[in-house]
Amino acid sequence: MDRQSLMQKIMELSFTLDDVALFLDTHPDDQAALEYFRKCVPMLADAVEQYEEQYGPLTLGSAAGNNRWTWAELPWPWEREA
Repeated sequence: MDRQSLMQKIMELSFTLDDVALFLDTHPDDQAALEYFRKCVPMLADAVEQYEEQYGPLTLGSAAGNNRWTWAELPWPWEREA
């Protein structure tokens, strides 16, 4: 999957999780919503892992992998292809 498609997938899954979490805040006993949330969590983790393996860290928390700070080594968002 290319960079743009993978980032789109990550944004969609992140939005989905935020939306379902807000729903669960007001409907904490909704088992279908909770099951859906639990289904989406690993999907997002997999997409983020795939992105970071191919294109570098997405968050500061993952920038220190491999005993080396890699955050500033990557192109900044305005330096990437449009």
